[in-house]
Amino acid sequence: MRYPKYLINAFAILGVASFIFLACSAGETAMNEDPIENNGDNGGDNGDGGDGGDNNENPPIQNNYGKYQIVTNSSESMTYVNTTILNTETGQVSLYFSRSSESYVYQLLRTQNIAN
Repeated sequence: MRYPKYLINAFAILGVASFIFLACSAGETAMNEDPIENNGDNGGDNGDGGDGGDNNENPPIQNNYGKYQIVTNSSESMTYVNTTILNTETGQVSLYFSRSSESYVYQLLRTQNIAN
């Protein structure tokens, strides 16, 4: 059975319009649920009797990517290696020292919190 061209075109236009409508509405919903975009309020209830926000203006940490910054330096002959580690979440800086370039057994020299 052959369908008229206008019927096939009408369903094609309906499909494209539905796809665009659904894509735009899904994007708008995802944007409204982003805690960075709306200051931590995702519209849910967190049990505190409030509006569902997280009671502070910081967005929740989703992962630990970028939490630590690590710098390593050594002598030219590799007789010692210094490694400095910064925890960007807490501001704690740790300095490690290794005398041997073969075993790389590190010893903690000092720890300091630079956030305060």
